[in-house]
Amino acid sequence: MTPAEDLLAVLLREQQALRLADFDALARIAHEKERLADRLAEAPRPDPAMRAHLRDATRRNARLLDSVRRGLASAADHLARRGAAGGLRTYDSRGQRAALGGPSRDPIRRA
Repeated sequence: MTPAEDLLAVLLREQQALRLADFDALARIAHEKERLADRLAEAPRPDPAMRAHLRDATRRNARLLDSVRRGLASAADHLARRGAAGGLRTYDSRGQRAALGGPSRDPIRRA
């Protein structure tokens, strides 16, 4: 396989990893892309059709990566708002509001 064909295969695997939010695979793929960049720089220029495939694949992956980034930012924002709201709340057996989960944030007072 030519370096361009190898890169196209890596970009297809990257697309799948982005769609599955497989961050471990994305880290490995990033290293592969770095190694391929050196090989690609020394190889003859790919033909126009291969360049078009590579361009399309990189643009698609850039859009997917941006979507993943926005999704993670939204999730982090949502979690931060929940934390600022004082955590999860429920009702106890007497119908009184009660915090659910973690320790209370109220200071302990002793007489």
